[in-house]
Amino acid sequence: AMKTNLDKYKGRVLAVISTTSCFAPRVSDQIDELGKICQDRDVAHVVNNAYGLQCHTTVKLLNRACVVGRVDAIICSTD
Repeated sequence: AMKTNLDKYKGRVLAVISTTSCFAPRVSDQIDELGKICQDRDVAHVVNNAYGLQCHTTVKLLNRACVVGRVDAIICSTD
């Protein structure tokens, strides 16, 4: 669905905003796959990583997204 909509609205989408697991239902977006899609379509990718710094799995996923795709900003909280 993301690819279809980015293609449909090409040139009108400024960024994709994704989120890591922080609140219910505690399922992270596939930020590495979204990063690839954003890189292929030259669209900014912002990741809401609210409380993800405490989770080793989430940090690994973020690192992977930065390596295999596009991540322009990561929003974090340390409280």
